[in-house]
Amino acid sequence: MTGGIPNSVAVKFDLANTLGEGSNSTGVYTNGASPSVPAINLVPSGINLHNGDIFYVHMSYNGTVLAWTITDSTTGKSFSGSAAVDVPGHVGTPTAFVGFTGGTSGSTAIQDILTWSFQTPGVVAPF
Repeated sequence: MTGGIPNSVAVKFDLANTLGEGSNSTGVYTNGASPSVPAINLVPSGINLHNGDIFYVHMSYNGTVLAWTITDSTTGKSFSGSAAVDVPGHVGTPTAFVGFTGGTSGSTAIQDILTWSFQTPGVVAPF
């Protein structure tokens, strides 16, 4: 299913079981695909996105693979995932925008981005 933001790559941190993905999942979605299934269940890793802890997320992209690690700052539990994705191919250009959004399918939640940074070796970002 498509319709969201075309020409996009998104990583989700999901708190709601909307279409069978579970209420504690992550995943990568491209070209406006609904961020539901397929999804990666975080329960076996010990990561609980509902517990109110601060989570650190480290993401990297090597031109072929998008990788991310989620770490619970209180429990120290972590999960690492990755997906082969052609970001420039999906975005349609070698440059893109970065954004953050939060949605809960009608539940109540607070998502705050406390800090973030972007690094490309040899390139200075215009911040």
